[in-house]
Amino acid sequence: MSGADNIYKGILDDMSNGIVIIDMDCNIQYINKSLESEFGVHDGKKCYDYFNDRATPCPFCNNAEISKGRIFEWEWSCQKNNKVYKLVDKPIVFNGIIAKLEVFHDITKQRKFEDELKLEKQFVESIISTAQAIILVLDREGKIVTFNPYMEETSGYLSEEVIGEDWFDNFIPERDREKIRTVFRAAINDIQTRGNINPIVCKDGKEIIIEWYDKTLRNIDDEVIGLIAIGQDITARKEYETKLISSLREKEVLMQEIHHRVKNNLQVVSGLIGLQLSYVEDETYRAMFIESQSRIKSISLVHDKLYRSKGLAEIDLKEYILSLSNDLLSSLGVDKSSLMLTLDVETVLIGMDKAIPCGLIINELFTNILKHAFPDKIIGEINISVCSKNNDDIELTISDNGVGFPEDVDFRNSKSLGLHIVNILVKQLEGTIELDRTRGSKFRVIFNHGHK
Repeated sequence: MSGADNIYKGILDDMSNGIVIIDMDCNIQYINKSLESEFGVHDGKKCYDYFNDRATPCPFCNNAEISKGRIFEWEWSCQKNNKVYKLVDKPIVFNGIIAKLEVFHDITKQRKFEDELKLEKQFVESIISTAQAIILVLDREGKIVTFNPYMEETSGYLSEEVIGEDWFDNFIPERDREKIRTVFRAAINDIQTRGNINPIVCKDGKEIIIEWYDKTLRNIDDEVIGLIAIGQDITARKEYETKLISSLREKEVLMQEIHHRVKNNLQVVSGLIGLQLSYVEDETYRAMFIESQSRIKSISLVHDKLYRSKGLAEIDLKEYILSLSNDLLSSLGVDKSSLMLTLDVETVLIGMDKAIPCGLIINELFTNILKHAFPDKIIGEINISVCSKNNDDIELTISDNGVGFPEDVDFRNSKSLGLHIVNILVKQLEGTIELDRTRGSKFRVIFNHGHK
């Protein structure tokens, strides 16, 4: 081999790509070190024996393109090392004979990556095609790129009818078109939203309501290329919500009317008792009528508060006690200059089933204090407090600085109708009641709020 040939051989041996020279009889004339490290020493083997362990030539051994003096490229999956090569064959003259120079490019990783991409693409396409949700892809200008079968079923359009068409012009109602297009253009660079709702127009002209989940699409260079939107038809849900809201409003009006009528009827009863009072001369009986009237008013006040409240099911206990205490002072003819009333009441929402017995308890204990705590008409103090406890209990306290509750009287077994009613109502609340006689009298009632 000449010096020049040795130079060329050295260059070929240093190349990372495999190089082989094969004559027209499939004899290996030269193989470089890169290829030799992969397949071993050729020892005068034919190319088909060396590379494929074949006894006969393979289809590419006597390629017609090479015989015509042309370059030929092909791909070969090698069974020996499980690699994939791109082969480039070129006709040459080697040592005075016609041969082919074959260059091996290892593309195993590239093919594996491409196969993985292909599988991933097939996986994504299968999800898009079978998903029971609208999957829509728009480009930066709002033109339709992807339109899945569920969207075809929902809208009535076939994908081939709309791919490449402007989404907004074709699917958004004209009244909303510019507004939604403006939002899209402003947000296309940074969209990741959920719960956006807007109508779309189907092929038959019918409008349906879609709830969207949107995200900006970016390429490998982090450039914005469009938007993917996943949508769900919530038309039926919206119609149901509308009917439900309408039904709730009707029920609210009905409940308001019921509370209003109950309040009015109780006021009529209270008024009748007031008329009857004008015919009662005995002070004992008059007191009984007045106490009954107070009880009715306390119940009537609950219905009035429920009628005026937003919830219709709960009232503000603080507001109720303020009104009730003022009504009691007025109805019992108490001189406010001789009484200091202190209210320390938290804002607590309470249902009617708790509010009525609670109001009656306050009515009875308040009346009892006014009747017995200040016999000499001296200036007295009454305190009403309400607070919430950590275990969802409510503590109601009514106290005074009067003469105190008699030591020889058991309030749980008193002959007093008012105290008897109080004990019954505490049981109704499933609560407890205690009396502190240390200074004046202090009744403490604890009952559960009742919220689940």
